[in-house]
Amino acid sequence: MIEARRVVIPSLCVVCLFAVGLLLVPGRPALSYPDEAPSALRWEYSTENVEAGGLLVKLGELSGQGWDVFSVEQFAQGIEQGADGKTRLLVERFQVTARRPMKR
Repeated sequence: MIEARRVVIPSLCVVCLFAVGLLLVPGRPALSYPDEAPSALRWEYSTENVEAGGLLVKLGELSGQGWDVFSVEQFAQGIEQGADGKTRLLVERFQVTARRPMKR
């Protein structure tokens, strides 16, 4: 029994020290290669005036051609006042601005 203590306790101490050494000693350094420098994207822009009735169709066409629409603003309205005194909206137009990456 005393002989077992003389062997087991020092063995456990050596194993514990070995485990602590593995945790504390850093391994070899990790190598990291630099990322490729991102190339600056060049954008192509398009601005068009569209009547209200054709706005959804135009937006669909632009997205189908790879354009990112980032602005739709009311551009102009035509107002007419008839002989009877009633005011009518003739044409409502929108300005659509879009961009897409330039092809290289």
